[in-house]
This record gives sequence, structure tokens and C-alpha cells, in this order.
Amino acid sequence: MTTGSLKFRLNKTEEEADEITGKYWGTFPRVQPWLQETVQSMERSHKVRYWSGRIWREEEQENFYKGCNAQIQGGAADLISIAVTRQQRVLQYNNWGSVASIIHDETMCEVRDECLAEAIPVLVRVMELEDIFGLPFKAEAKVGKTYGVMEDWKVGDVSQLNWKNYLPADEDYSKLTLVPWEQTYKKGKS
Repeated sequence: MTTGSLKFRLNKTEEEADEITGKYWGTFPRVQPWLQETVQSMERSHKVRYWSGRIWREEEQENFYKGCNAQIQGGAADLISIAVTRQQRVLQYNNWGSVASIIHDETMCEVRDECLAEAIPVLVRVMELEDIFGLPFKAEAKVGKTYGVMEDWKVGDVSQLNWKNYLPADEDYSKLTLVPWEQTYKKGKS
């Protein structure tokens, strides 16, 4: 976000917006170079490649800056796709319920009441996607009869829980993930 946008959206003075921007770039010094590198890459190839291998293309130079957001949003979409695929498989195999919807970075599942205590920690562990990048994403659970009446569900530490134990022993895990493109990409193809 530009300093001007920050000033407008947060109702700040120009000096306050400049200070916030300066603190952000100071706290995350690798972001600005990455933004510039992404635009430079777009200038050469007119595309960005997500970590999963999917490609986002743009031909108009004035829109190359959008490649940065495309990588973030596209990567997040890939991650939620993996999580929802895994959750549905776990829910289905254990006869707990099913995934009802995806809302940005959340999945909404319909789980039978008598299964909640066992299912929720497993579903939270699935959402952490630790095996994708080698570290877990923070995940939480809320429960309610309707989307508008959800309450936090205290899950506790699920780091030792193996969600794969809630699938058939012969499950083909390659169908429950997206393989990073470096592992499957063949030279000369894009």
C-alpha cells in the first residue's frame, strides 16, 4: 500500500503514514527487494510461477506489479486447496461429516456433534500444513450451529498428532498435495 493510501485508509497524517511505512520496511527488509525482483521477472517473462507450479500471466507492463499479489494470493489459494482436499478425505473416511465451504483462508466443515471432540484436533492439524514448507501455519477452530454464532474451541497442542493416521493405511498422499514445480518441471516446458 502506498503512503498516500495508508494515510487515507487509516486517517493518518502524512508524517504518521511515513513513519508506519518506514517501520514496516525496516521490520521486513526483504519485502521491498522481492517486490522489485518480481516486477523485473515479469518484465522478462510476463508471468510468475507459484511454488506449486501454477502460472499467472500478464501481458500489460502497467500491471506487472500485480504479479506480487498474484504470487501471494495464488500461493494461499494453493494452500487452502490442499487443506480442504485433505480435510474432506479425513472427514469422509472417518464418517465425521464433510467440508461445506471455503471462505478465504478458512474451511467450514459440517461435523456430527458426537464426533466434534475427536475430529476438531485432527482438522486443525490438517490445516497447519506443516509438511508443505517444513513449518506449521497457525490454525484455530470455532464451533457453532450457524456461521453467525461461532465460538472458539480450545484445541491445545496438536503438534504430535499425525493426521495421516485418520486415513486408510494405503492412502496415496500424492493426491492430497501439490508437488512443488521444481520436482516435476521438465526443462524447456512452461
